[in-house]
Amino acid sequence: AKEREIFNSLSPREKQVLSSIANGRLNKQIATDIGVGLRTVETYRNRVLCKIGATCLADAVAFAISVGLRRPGILRNQDRHAG
Repeated sequence: AKEREIFNSLSPREKQVLSSIANGRLNKQIATDIGVGLRTVETYRNRVLCKIGATCLADAVAFAISVGLRRPGILRNQDRHAG
């Protein structure tokens, strides 16, 4: 419940970045995906980590799973490197 509240407080762009992180996208890939610069993605990522109380990307992935952004499981190699 608390996780859902925190998730709902994120901006649409922050949710998009969180989802991308949780699905194994690299900052550079996220920047290309959403049409912003790398520094902008880094800023969003840091803002998201702070808001959700994550200290590392693994925490962010766990949070994303808890709010239903991603199902638990191992990313396959082709998923990680998809263009």
